[in-house]
Amino acid sequence: MNEDKTKVKNTEHDISPNHKNGTDNFCSKCGARLVEEPNNHATYRTCQSCGHVRYQEAKVAVTTAIYSHDKLLLVKRRYPPEKDKWSLPGGYLNPHEDPALAAARETLEETGLIIDNCKLLDVLYNPEQGGADITIVYLGVSSGGQLKAGDDATAAYFFQIDELPELAFSSTRHIVETLQRSILENRQEPGFGGENCELQSK
Repeated sequence: MNEDKTKVKNTEHDISPNHKNGTDNFCSKCGARLVEEPNNHATYRTCQSCGHVRYQEAKVAVTTAIYSHDKLLLVKRRYPPEKDKWSLPGGYLNPHEDPALAAARETLEETGLIIDNCKLLDVLYNPEQGGADITIVYLGVSSGGQLKAGDDATAAYFFQIDELPELAFSSTRHIVETLQRSILENRQEPGFGGENCELQSK
């Protein structure tokens, strides 16, 4: 009977309802309660029993700017936050995933287009949005596929660079403004020649 109670207690710790989002109150090593303590100019949840420190990892997103013939590809968001507003195709980086390949994957899932050439455009810090902490931005060239919205997007459309709809997120607006300045001032498309990020169509 004692063994059964112990098993239930440990299981409750293991499947704490907030375990998946990193805000659970119990140590994943020994099951003891975590407390917040300062450590190296930050605050982390620390186990008072075994000393294990729970480091909260930054959320990293990737996004792709596809610009062709004076038009920029945008997708309309299906879900909050910023539902029904427009953004560049993108999403979260999976564990151990190459960021350039992740950008190609997200572009394929949301737009149906294959990109086979990526150039790093920018890396943005997003302190206020409550989503990704870091956004890695690529310029991409479409080499195939058929434009069709999917996954988190309800629509995918190429807009004139100077006639864009309402944009989601300050990071999207920053990227678009950077592209607009470069394109409209220089009257030429952004240069490419980046790394291979080809994904085969599903």
